Amino acid sequence: MDGSVKDEDLLLHTIVENQEPVVRELSDDTFEHLTQASSGATTGDWFVMFYATNCVECQRLQARWEAVGAKLKTRLNTARVNRQTTGRVTSRRFGVVETPVFILFRQGKMYRYNIPKYDVTSFVTFATDWYKNARTENVPVPKTPFDDLTLQIAEYLRENPWMWKLGSIAVCIGVIASVILRLNAGQVAQKKKSAKKDKSEKSDKTKKGK
Repeated sequence: MDGSVKDEDLLLHTIVENQEPVVRELSDDTFEHLTQASSGATTGDWFVMFYATNCVECQRLQARWEAVGAKLKTRLNTARVNRQTTGRVTSRRFGVVETPVFILFRQGKMYRYNIPKYDVTSFVTFATDWYKNARTENVPVPKTPFDDLTLQIAEYLRENPWMWKLGSIAVCIGVIASVILRLNAGQVAQKKKSAKKDKSEKSDKTKKGK
């Protein structure tokens, strides 16, 4: 309880001191250009929050994330990406399937914030030092349109599992239809062969009768 009160006090104090928004809103069009996450990282380190419009937890964290940005503004950049709207391609690029997700991009590497504590102090500590204890990942380069389309299809199927069932039913129907067509084709061929044989036998009998 005391920790929560201290965090709220810190949040209020930081907002009062920093009336201008510190957190940058990044999109698919601006993410790589501004962060240069996989192309040199000359714009500094970036601590990014991936959020969604319909995520209640994300909405509750917006003011707190501004406080994190204010505390870190002399050390690194703080930003956010909307996974549902303008940042869908970027989110797929980094494998973000749920929100909120926090990733620190530092010198061509990325570190995921997997700590179950969403207070200002924990975020700041992670960004400045604790990230060294997280797993280091190479920053993936932007996906090609084809690669992103593949990820988009996978994402759609994951979010709509009923499509798997529908797809399975369609495959089963296709297999059954294929088998029936082959059987029918075989029967037709057999009938034609039998008809040709009967015709040949009748022709031979006619010749013998003459």
